[in-house]
Amino acid sequence: MSTSTSHRARRARSLLRAGRDAGQATAEYALVLLGASAVAVLLGGWAAKTGKVGSLLNAIIDQLATHVR
Repeated sequence: MSTSTSHRARRARSLLRAGRDAGQATAEYALVLLGASAVAVLLGGWAAKTGKVGSLLNAIIDQLATHVR
């Protein structure tokens, strides 16, 4: 096999591997986004049920109002 043929074969294998890796990275990215959105939904549901986020924001606004006066 000549040097240029060998180089082309290595390059073709490299490109094929890179294509598979790119697809895998896309799938991993999609799974991370799915997991992050699930956590956000759960956190939002908890915050809406407990009212703690509203209490925290009210406390922050009260503190700011006290410092402004």
